[in-house]
Formats: sequence, structure tokens, C-alpha cells
Amino acid sequence: ALIAARQGATVLMVAHSDVASMQAYVDKLSANYDVSLKVVDGSTEAAKVAVLNEATVALCATPAGIRVLEIKQFANSKSLKVVADVNAVPPSGIEGVDTFSNGGLIEGTQVAGFGALAIGQLKYVTQNKLLEQMLQSESPMHIDYHEAYEYACAHVE
Repeated sequence: ALIAARQGATVLMVAHSDVASMQAYVDKLSANYDVSLKVVDGSTEAAKVAVLNEATVALCATPAGIRVLEIKQFANSKSLKVVADVNAVPPSGIEGVDTFSNGGLIEGTQVAGFGALAIGQLKYVTQNKLLEQMLQSESPMHIDYHEAYEYACAHVE
């Protein structure tokens, strides 16, 4: 969310139960990282469908084993292009996305799905290469998430 907001995306943080708690969390993130994040209610089926009908990308970072999105909620979205689930514990956070999903279309949709292992592989390669740079450096290095993101973008295959 932070990287997307820094890149100029409109980021909606969807509260699946307690909007006030999510708002407090988002307020801290916004203040600490100088980004604009908005909280929206996603506690009902209709609310989720409405958000997904406006989204281009949906990223699920739910607690392990909790499904929050079903295909029927996003199958008819005209705007949604990508869904990604960082949870590797079944069931996935997004129906139709498993841990090995690597950009293929989700059955019955025009939406590409990415699972935890595809996301994790990019993260692992990026961390490994950055660690190599740090070890080869003659002076201490500090690499923040912006630099890691830029490196990942430049080296993604």
C-alpha cells in the first residue's frame, strides 16, 4: 500500500469488520510515511463488490487461512486487472488464487492472479541481490523500501 501510494495510486484500505480500527492504523501509516491512504467499508458483500468494481488491483494481506474475496465478487468488474494474495496458508485469501498462481487468468474472469509463492520469489531474489550489494560495499548501506522497490522493478523478469 505504501509503495502504491508513493507511486501516485489511489489506495483504498478495505476494512472487513472494524472501520474505526482500520482508520486508526491508516492514520498512523499516513503520518509516518507521508502518504495518502483512504479507508473504505468492506464488511458486506455489496460493499466488497462496489470497491472491486472501481479497483484496478486488489491485494489481500489477511490473517492466515481467511478467505475475504470470492470470484463472484469480482468476476464482472470492468476495471479489475490483477488480484494478489500474500497468504500461503490455505484457504487462500482470494478464491481462484493459490500459492503458485503466477499471473494466469482466474477461471471465469479476465483478472490475473498472483499467489504467495510468486510474490515471495520476487521478494527473495530482491533481498538476496540487495544483501550481496551490502556485503560487497566498503561502507555501511541503508536500503529502504523505496530503493528495494526500484531495484525489484529494474530486475524483474
